[in-house]
Amino acid sequence: ERLGTLEDELETQQAAEEEHSKALEAATEKAQQARDRTLALDKDRAALADSVMQLEPPMIEATEQIKTLQKKLNQDDGLLSKKKEQNKLHDTKLRNLETEIAESKETLQTLKDDYETAKRDATPNQPTLTAQQEEEYEQVKEAAAAASVAPRRAL
Repeated sequence: ERLGTLEDELETQQAAEEEHSKALEAATEKAQQARDRTLALDKDRAALADSVMQLEPPMIEATEQIKTLQKKLNQDDGLLSKKKEQNKLHDTKLRNLETEIAESKETLQTLKDDYETAKRDATPNQPTLTAQQEEEYEQVKEAAAAASVAPRRAL
């Protein structure tokens, strides 16, 4: 009887030991799989870290270029604002000059008309010269004055 009990205990312990061995094998297998996954992930991490290191210099350069271009853009915006303001002032000056030119033309025409009227009133019976005839008369008068300079010096 005792032998039977010991045999039962031995079988129970062997079964428990076998069960524990299977559990140990399963845990060992899971641990190996986890180590394999960790190793694969570490290889991927190393590859990604290498890629990041390769991308950092161009990324830094691109960041610097962006900053430089942003500064230039801000400067250009300032210049554009100044040029727009100058353009407004220029347009205002042009409008003022155009108005002044129109007024001067009106004044000139009025003065010409007044001159013609005064000429006709001053000599009502004599013929009057046109503007072109007056210019020709002035040229002839100047040429005659220039031609008479040498004979006057001789006197």
